Amino acid sequence: MENTRDLDLVWLVDDLKPIFGLIKNTKILITGASGHLGYYILHFFLKCNRDLNLNISITTTSKGILQKDFAMFRNDLQHIEGDVTSTSFVNSLEKFDTIIHLAGYAQPSKFMGDPDSTIRSNTLAVTGLINKINSNGRFLFISSSEVYANSGFKTNNELSVGTINSSNPRSTYVYSKLLGESLCNFYSNSRNLDAKVARLSMTYGPGIKQGDTRALSQFLFQALKEGQVKLIDQGMALRQYLYVSDAVSALLKILFLGEQNLYNIGSGSVGDISIADAAAKISHLTNTKLILAEDNLNLLSSQPQVNLDISRFEYEFGRLSNINFNEGISRTISWLNQQQ
Repeated sequence: MENTRDLDLVWLVDDLKPIFGLIKNTKILITGASGHLGYYILHFFLKCNRDLNLNISITTTSKGILQKDFAMFRNDLQHIEGDVTSTSFVNSLEKFDTIIHLAGYAQPSKFMGDPDSTIRSNTLAVTGLINKINSNGRFLFISSSEVYANSGFKTNNELSVGTINSSNPRSTYVYSKLLGESLCNFYSNSRNLDAKVARLSMTYGPGIKQGDTRALSQFLFQALKEGQVKLIDQGMALRQYLYVSDAVSALLKILFLGEQNLYNIGSGSVGDISIADAAAKISHLTNTKLILAEDNLNLLSSQPQVNLDISRFEYEFGRLSNINFNEGISRTISWLNQQQ
């Protein structure tokens, strides 16, 4: 049976044909390539380079086992392990035509537990990496739907942000993302640099890691390894979960073809689903026991709802979410079973 992630990559190659002429004979740097999204993006570029002979020079800086995972592409990939928040390390890098900055924590338990690294990866790293862009180059910074926390709006477009108290354990993540956005905007205006920002909602799909502490990942691993799905609260919060290949497609269209500098990326209002309903769907698809909680603890101080207006993206590129939640979860479960 063909690997589910490989099928996603085949779709991505077909979907992203318009960018091929823009990436041919260029140098690309991807930070955070050992993470869920970065891994997919790296695999996409490597596949395009091999199958379409695009002569791309591809570099990653991630810590991890990328050389082992991508052994078949060893002649096309330069892996320089290092910390992009270190000025000396970034200064040692050559210049690139495209930099995609994905390094940093996305899991609440991690960015709340290490605020110093969170701030540096969204600020110092942005400044250092932007200075490694060739003239007429491109830069992509991944921001977050977390910037809309407590906005009070029914839906949030790119012109608004929320408010969060500095005592909130998520504040360093939110404010550092906004500072990263501000830096991209400054360099875009002062240097005429093509710096794009994507405010991204939650993503999921094949390739999720065993140590991923986010609710959806935990439900999947519980179902397949423990035979149950257990909620730690009542799961009333609403989320917009976006399948990983849809997220990769959207991010690369923004980077290479987008007319604006800032975009919301999520499943839109049609993709809203409560955490409890997501858990129930996983329980049903895996034929496992669903264990509900009596209390609504909200241990990680998360938003009750994520409302992204994705009309800016869809006006330019058409429908953002091509894989609905039921299909996406089924594909993810299939991939996890294949790994076992």
